Amino acid sequence: MGPDPDSPPERSTFDTLFHLLILSAPLLVYGFDLAGTSARLSRVVLLVLAIPFVLRVVRRPDLVTRNGLLVYAILPFLAYSTISLLWAPATGGGLSRLGGLVEVVLIYTVVLVADLRAERFLTFAKYFVLSAVIPSVFAVWQFLNNIFEFSPAELPFQSLLIENKYELLEGRAFLTAAGSGFSRTSSTFAEPVIFSSYVCAVLLMSLVLQVEDLWWRKALRLFQGLLLALIILSVSKLAIISLVLGGGIIAYRSGRLLPWLVGVAAFASIVAGIVTYLDAATLFDRLFIESGHLELLGETVEMLPNSDYVFGEGIGGIIEGGSTHRFVISRVFEAGLVGLFFAIAVSLAPLSIFALDPPDERSRRIQNVLCGVIVAILFGLNSYDFFIHVSTWVVIGAVMSFRDAEREEEASLEPVLASPPEPA
Repeated sequence: MGPDPDSPPERSTFDTLFHLLILSAPLLVYGFDLAGTSARLSRVVLLVLAIPFVLRVVRRPDLVTRNGLLVYAILPFLAYSTISLLWAPATGGGLSRLGGLVEVVLIYTVVLVADLRAERFLTFAKYFVLSAVIPSVFAVWQFLNNIFEFSPAELPFQSLLIENKYELLEGRAFLTAAGSGFSRTSSTFAEPVIFSSYVCAVLLMSLVLQVEDLWWRKALRLFQGLLLALIILSVSKLAIISLVLGGGIIAYRSGRLLPWLVGVAAFASIVAGIVTYLDAATLFDRLFIESGHLELLGETVEMLPNSDYVFGEGIGGIIEGGSTHRFVISRVFEAGLVGLFFAIAVSLAPLSIFALDPPDERSRRIQNVLCGVIVAILFGLNSYDFFIHVSTWVVIGAVMSFRDAEREEEASLEPVLASPPEPA
């Protein structure tokens, strides 16, 4: 027999590469073009991770098979999407879309196989929070560029951007208003809404960390403050609403709802006062106006009956004149009823984290935070549709991996709790 997959050498190799994958996942725009494929660091790490990943699956297939969302929804959707290339529009977008889907399925499965029990989950959470350091530094660069205008581009290190992929970042692509000169923070995501939703998830996830050292604790608080500022500077209604929803759930489950509500009201008042004092209200007009998505949504709903909503139009299909920023509608358009089942399953299955009954205080604390994080992620996913983005599936995978591990723990304790006491 070979070595135990949980033995230190093999486990250490998997964990090292897994944590590197988490750290590199947000660096979406940097890399190089390889025969039309975006070769970014996270994909290279995923490739290197293949061998230890396969070894763990071979030795512990239950880490995969115990996850119903993967077995009954994600893998069938992937298979159907692959088959749908036979009738998908001949635009060349289907293969690229399928490649992105394969990547997120692999990453979701890798996170499941990481078997994030309480102790391992807390280690994962540290790396997930650390993964936001570089994107946050680049977002600060964007903010300073708004003030001092030292670069005409959206991001630094233009020569490292993936070629023929992010030309829009060579100029100021995400201005809050025409002629304003102020860019919404998008960092390494090339999209302000997706970046701010990721930052929201990191900020909420950081609440699970308990740091003993005084200086590291202060550093964490400062970093949390920076993340909050970046969400505001992204000028994204979605991220702000997600943060309030997710934070409110965490506060409620932790018995701190009233202080949370008071804090939100006080913070909103302070921000409004600062914006008014600086006469910068026009930079945040986007938060209070309809940005056109509702009109596009209406047009999309009207057009959907004209498509094949039983079998779908095939992966990579585009709703001409409509909006693809809707998770459920886009999946139905591409994959019909199979896509509808997939979208419903992804939107509901992770909420089973609420039903856990953890055996100890540490696991309950993790559960409370994850309840808020997953609501924020699913709200954003269903409001905007960034399901092909890696970080979304890192979070969903982490929630499901922790849930599966806790269920296994509960099942192992049941025979012990049910057995009668030994006679005296």
